[in-house]
Amino acid sequence: MTERNIYQELRDIISRFVERPISPESVTLETRLRDDLDVSSLHYVDMLCAVEESFGIAIADDEAADLDTVGAWVRLIASKVDEKTNEAT
Repeated sequence: MTERNIYQELRDIISRFVERPISPESVTLETRLRDDLDVSSLHYVDMLCAVEESFGIAIADDEAADLDTVGAWVRLIASKVDEKTNEAT
């Protein structure tokens, strides 16, 4: 799975957890979830669970705490997906 694919899927997930209507296209790699999109703590946790389920990965609480931008999420997800793929081979 490429970072582009991850980014596109992540944008769709994010748009489900933002309290105000947004289009997935308005979410960029520089978008900050809490500051720019006002994602609440509860929605942040729900979104984290949706990401884990969607990509079949686990993200530790300390890793999630450091995720500020969409780009940071994409990089972490890509890393986790790569780890999972390498373990399977």
